[in-house]
Amino acid sequence: NSMFIGTDEDFGPFRFLGTITSGTFQGDTFTGTEGNATPPIDREEGLEGPTQFIGQGCGVGTPAPSPNHIALMERGTCTFSIKVQTADALGYKAAVIFNDQATDAPNCDAQIFMLAIGNIPSLFVGRSTALKLLNTDPSANSCDTPTPPPGPGESFTMEAEFDGWGYLHLYDTNTMKAI
Repeated sequence: NSMFIGTDEDFGPFRFLGTITSGTFQGDTFTGTEGNATPPIDREEGLEGPTQFIGQGCGVGTPAPSPNHIALMERGTCTFSIKVQTADALGYKAAVIFNDQATDAPNCDAQIFMLAIGNIPSLFVGRSTALKLLNTDPSANSCDTPTPPPGPGESFTMEAEFDGWGYLHLYDTNTMKAI
């Protein structure tokens, strides 16, 4: 009864690393964050496929050209959950959401943890990544670059890399000091 063990937990033990695999920006890399209440991206196979930009995806959008397509949607107007559920209803295998110009200025490349409920994997990426997936050259500040109209985008691959951490603390219960 003289020692106490305390621990910390990492609620996001994977880092998601993507590579654009077609178009002008082929070979560019990026990161993303998963939605919290959607199926995880397969840790062994990752996520890959062509993208289709469907605008904001608030209950409407272009049906998936194939079951391999990934919906690309801009943030705003409706919740992340509605966006993910719209992509699923339209036949996409995953949803990628990116920052819009208004909500996230002046840092449109910031990544957030999104509350997204749905039946397909979801991912949040910075605005410059999405613009590159839309074959649009982002300016020095991606907030200054207008969003192109909905249409086909470029392909990418995404891998999950274990990036977990945790700490184990041993305390003396008499002094409550770490040993």
